Parts: sequence; C-alpha cells; structure tokens
Amino acid sequence: MKQNISLAPNNPSAWNYLRGVLDTNELPYSTVEDFVKLYSVAGEPGPAGDIVDLENPPPTRGAYLPCPLAIEFMADIWEKDGGKDGGKEPILRAIEVRCTLGHFLFRVESEFCCCNRCGYPLRMNMTR
Repeated sequence: MKQNISLAPNNPSAWNYLRGVLDTNELPYSTVEDFVKLYSVAGEPGPAGDIVDLENPPPTRGAYLPCPLAIEFMADIWEKDGGKDGGKEPILRAIEVRCTLGHFLFRVESEFCCCNRCGYPLRMNMTR
C-alpha cells in the first residue's frame, strides 16, 4: 500500500486504506510516521540512488508536494500521541495544522480559525 501512495500520493483511497490496515491491526499511526513525513514537506523528491528504502518508498518524481492527505495524517499522529501522553502540545499542534490546511485548501480569508473540536480561536501565521 505504501507503494501505491508513492505512485499517487494525492489519492485519498490509498491513505484511507493505510488507516484501515493500522486500525484493524490496532497499530498506532506513529508506526508509519517516517513514511508520512516524506509526503508532508514541500519540494521535489531527491534523486533516486542505488539504494531505495522499500519500507518507506519516496514520492515519485513530479509528485505534487506537500500532500494535504499526508499533512492530515501527521495531524492524526500528533493528536493520538498527545492523547496518550496527556500532553496538550501535540494536540494543539494537530489542531493548528488542520486549521492551516483548511485555510490552504479552501482559501479561507481569515486570520483566526475557530475549531469545533476545541472551541478556541487560534491565531494563524499565514504567509502567501
């Protein structure tokens, strides 16, 4: 399934399938964090060398990055990790990422984002 994501990183079906496999096997999302990070940063994938990590295949050349689905997955990882540890930092980070992603995807023109999950307005540092 990681190979399918590497071929078409903006295909929601592959990401949903990954979630389903992790949920069914009761594995934490953080087990695939290294893989997801490859798709959540902007930029062109590096040149393919002689050695390719088969566990974490990199995005194919020409992939549209950062992938919003990977960013959302990273937010889920931070949210679940914060919930286990009882800390608020990863949860607030996850909420801020989701708000920023909403602004990016839906072009919301506001400097404040009010989330239904927490009820608190978060100040967004949006740069265009």
